[in-house]
Formats: sequence, C-alpha cells, structure tokens
Amino acid sequence: MFAAFEGVDGCGKSTLIEAVRERLAKMGEQAIITSELNRQDQWSITARSRLCQATTKQEQLEIILRVRRIHLYEVLHADHNKDVHILMDRFLLSTLAYQHEKGSLEFSYIMARHSRELLRIPRTTFLIKVRPEIAMERLRAKGKLDSFDSASLEVFRDRGYTFIQAARHLANAGWSVVFLNGEKPVSELCEQVLHHFETESVL
Repeated sequence: MFAAFEGVDGCGKSTLIEAVRERLAKMGEQAIITSELNRQDQWSITARSRLCQATTKQEQLEIILRVRRIHLYEVLHADHNKDVHILMDRFLLSTLAYQHEKGSLEFSYIMARHSRELLRIPRTTFLIKVRPEIAMERLRAKGKLDSFDSASLEVFRDRGYTFIQAARHLANAGWSVVFLNGEKPVSELCEQVLHHFETESVL
C-alpha cells in the first residue's frame, strides 16, 4: 500500500504519519516513512541544491519529477519493500500547490508532465487541513517559523487555499483524496486513516 500525506507546513503531517506507522507496527504491519527530498544521501543533497538554484518553476518541476522517478523506483520496487506499507511525506499534491502558487504553472500542465513520466500514484492521498493561524502557531512553538521567507498570515492562507484547489483537481482526475481536519487530536486522525485503510481492504 502506498499512501501520501499532504498539507501546509505546520498542519501536523509528520506527527500524523509517525502515529500511523506506530499503530500499523502494533498491528503487525510493517510500514516505512519516506520523503523525496529530505533524505541525506548524496543524490538528494545535490537535488536540493539544484532546486534552490533553479530560477523558474518549470526548472523546479523538472528536477522534482527526476527525483520522484528515482525515489519511487528505489522505494516501491525494492524487493525488501514488497510487503511494506509506504507512507510518503509529500507527493504530487504538494507539487501542484507549490508549482502553481501565484499562477506560475497550471494544474493541468503539471498533471500532464507527471502522467508522461508514467509515475505510480498513491492508493490514497490524505490532505490535512488547518487554519493558517494554527499552522503558524505550531511552527512558532517549534522555533521554525522564522525559517520561512514569507511567514505571513496572508501567505499561509493563500497556500492553504491552493492546496485545497489542488486536491480537488486530483479528485476530479480520479485520484482518491481524503480530507482530514488537522485541528483534531492526532489519535482521532490516526483512527480515521486506519479506518480508511480497512475500508480499502489494504489491512
């Protein structure tokens, strides 16, 4: 099973993914958490550097797709991961939201490029929604808010709206998208995710 967890920074995505992994482990199910650009291997470090140096959204998209192709092959096609649940920290929904931000690239174009790469899609994409005030407060509490170039309420509000637009675009394209209220307790959200897995017969 391959599932992606998405949302703006501060939505509680990483906390939820870890909670889901732990619950699956207690159920005797093996799961791994993975991210395309947060690994520390030389390829990922180089990719992050190139992404920062890219001057256009188009260049960024091509780098992201190249990284995605390699990452999916390594993670999803590895023999030792054959019977493992793959929990992805960000995937296409984030690509749509960030590359579309401020009208840079159209959703349809990004989707078309992704499809041309014949990249595998998640069984389910979970979008964790929170009010921008909550997301910013969580980042502030962790001392991470200052690391954002444009950490304003307006930016967070617009980004949250773009994520919702992107999620609807994915759903209209036939993807399974589940909206979660990120302001609820993590334990409750974890139960929702596991219930969805059960209804999808992946557990």
